[in-house]
Amino acid sequence: GLNLFNLFADICRGSTIGVCYGRNADDLPTPDKVAQLVQLHNIKFLRIYDSNIQVLKAFANTGVELMVGISNLDLLPFSQFQSNADTWLKNNILPYYPATKITHVTVGAEVTEAPDNASSLVVPAMQNVFTALRKAGLHRKIKISSTHSLGVLSRSFPPSAGAFNSSHAFFLKPMLEFLADNQSPFMVDIYPYYAYRDSTNKVSLDYALFESSSEVIDPNTGLLYTNMFDAQIDALYFALTALNFRTIKIMVTETGWPSKGSAKEMGATPDNAQIYNANLIRHVINDVGTPAKAGEELDVYIFSLFNENRKPGLESERNWGVFYPDGTSVYNLDFTGKGVVGVNPTQANATGSTNGTSWCIASSTASEGALQSAFKLGLWAWERGLLGYSA
Repeated sequence: GLNLFNLFADICRGSTIGVCYGRNADDLPTPDKVAQLVQLHNIKFLRIYDSNIQVLKAFANTGVELMVGISNLDLLPFSQFQSNADTWLKNNILPYYPATKITHVTVGAEVTEAPDNASSLVVPAMQNVFTALRKAGLHRKIKISSTHSLGVLSRSFPPSAGAFNSSHAFFLKPMLEFLADNQSPFMVDIYPYYAYRDSTNKVSLDYALFESSSEVIDPNTGLLYTNMFDAQIDALYFALTALNFRTIKIMVTETGWPSKGSAKEMGATPDNAQIYNANLIRHVINDVGTPAKAGEELDVYIFSLFNENRKPGLESERNWGVFYPDGTSVYNLDFTGKGVVGVNPTQANATGSTNGTSWCIASSTASEGALQSAFKLGLWAWERGLLGYSA
């Protein structure tokens, strides 16, 4: 009976919002401090790009679900020898699971974009990781996939004409077969920001930010699009359908908007970043789906948790974070999509307010353990000035 209940809960949980915890910086807090910050802000899903042991330990018993990664540099050893995948699982995953809720492994990231295109290694590496998981009895609990940029499509507009780039067919076909066989998602990194930045004359800012009052029509289907995010997702669905893969779900493993950029990056502002991410969160958790897939659940990860000061490239590259390294917010964002963000204490009647002082009122259904955890987190945040309330 319990298994049926778990299955039912899993099916009915709805779309989710996670955050990418990149660590390409020299000024970030320690992983245990990051785990506290993540819980404080109600972030329940996190993506990391490796399987760092300190990070895995820090998220033990937090209830946060973790996506871990195998880097492009590791694709060669993982694809060549089963023993490498077995050893990795034994050393990096099994000691921390299930206290740390690892749910997905990304095998390679945007391989088709990498200068040393290692795409031919992805599927053999995925198969070896799968075999390692199967031997440990975890192949149904931990899903394996690989992330892609939208560059895997040769055509994305109109969405109904979405098609995979034929030069990637040799690796995409077996990979899609693997995903379909194992009920794993097709993982894609989607950035309307870049589409806007690189063709401002064709893409309106409002359309990129989910703020458009007008609609773009797909002439082949008659479907109406009010934002670029949906159009890009549907282009992928149509591309998958064209290859006869109708059951594979899409998961957005990165999306977001930078809060600062160089002179030629006009759209990179804190206001635009807040608008994009807040609208995205609402769009996703309302389970509206996309025009071609109405009501379809979609799990999305926002890039990224912190500004990462060691990322090369234009100024925007170092300014995708929702938080500064000291844990303060670059701009306010409610990751649950359900509350009001950035409420001043004087406006905080909902939380119980008198004379401009805010009180946090506990839910009548909260357990004592949950209250203690919340109190400790609140105290930690208050000590660091993260809550913005005076003593």
